[in-house]
Amino acid sequence: MKHRRGFTLIELLVVIAIITVLAGLLLPTLWYAKKKAKIVDCMNNMNQIHKAILQYQVDHVGIGGWDWYPNRLTYLDRDGYTNTPELYLCPLDETKGAQGGKPNLAGVDQFAELDEGGGPGELPLSYMYEFSGAPCSWGWSTWITFPPYVPLPYLDHVDKDDNGEASWGEVKQAQLRYGDKSRNPGSPANPKGYPPSKFPILRCFWHTDSPNTTAREIKNLSVMGNVFDSGAQWEDVVDE
Repeated sequence: MKHRRGFTLIELLVVIAIITVLAGLLLPTLWYAKKKAKIVDCMNNMNQIHKAILQYQVDHVGIGGWDWYPNRLTYLDRDGYTNTPELYLCPLDETKGAQGGKPNLAGVDQFAELDEGGGPGELPLSYMYEFSGAPCSWGWSTWITFPPYVPLPYLDHVDKDDNGEASWGEVKQAQLRYGDKSRNPGSPANPKGYPPSKFPILRCFWHTDSPNTTAREIKNLSVMGNVFDSGAQWEDVVDE
């Protein structure tokens, strides 16, 4: 009887090398496909959140436009407008909301007042919710270009709930209506508001390794409910 000859060591090494090369070619493709799927899931989260906001607005329509947004985004879940805590977490956020609306990377501007998860009714949140009821920490009064007919002080015009301070939501309503210095360069007397389809309610910075990026890697949910891409400065794509 003839004996079957087995594989030689060289043949085994060649096969292993071929498998390694193929794996190296396929793994990046699989990783990219997995990331794309998570991006789609994030956009679906935003769409579901917008539907919940619309229902919230229906229930609060008698109060006034400035109050059509919840003080904290995750209150939508507390108040029964959603029933899925995972809705407020981007699938690409490996911290599960622990770092708030922006990854904790060096050189990144962070607005701690927009991070949720520490108060009653709040859930961990991956998104930067810009219509929050939290006090606004940036210099909005020197940035928004109010028209001449708006009397001074501007706080009286923005502070619709008369609590003596401007919240993010109140400031954003004014910015949406009147614009700002980047929107109206050198012409504060002729304010130009923003189109609602390019004005974000919330933003997701978990799709990029550089949250200060100029590449269009940031996902934004607009006032109109559409999702649009931008760099770190969403204003850069408004007039395109």
